[in-house]
Amino acid sequence: MKIKAIITLHVNGKDHAPGAVLDIADDEAERLIARGFATSGQEKAASASTPAKTATPPAGGKPAPTIEDIVEAISGLDPAKDYGKNGKPNVEAIEALLGADITAQQRDQAWEIFQKDGKEE
Repeated sequence: MKIKAIITLHVNGKDHAPGAVLDIADDEAERLIARGFATSGQEKAASASTPAKTATPPAGGKPAPTIEDIVEAISGLDPAKDYGKNGKPNVEAIEALLGADITAQQRDQAWEIFQKDGKEE
C-alpha cells in the first residue's frame, strides 16, 4: 500500500523524511495511518482540495507526541545504534523519528509498554 509520511519514518532499514511516498505492507501502512504518522497514498487528489484533519498544535508549534506515538517510534529504532548502555532507547533517537522533543520519563513509560506488548505477542 502506498503511504505518504507525515513524520520521519524508519522503514526497511532506512529513514524517510516527511512527505516521502512509500510502498509498504498493508498492515504496517494501516498502523502508521491509524497512528497519524502517515496518510494513504490514495488521498493525494483529495488532500489538494480538502485540508487535512490535524490536531490543533500548542502555541509552540507541533502537537506533543503521545505515549503511543513514542511506543510506535521505539519499534522503528535500531537496537545496535539507537539504544544506550542501560538497554533503553536513546531519547535523542526517538526525538529524531518523531520530529519532537520528549522527556526521559516519557521514554521510560513508553519503553515499559513496548516491552510488555512484545512479551504478549
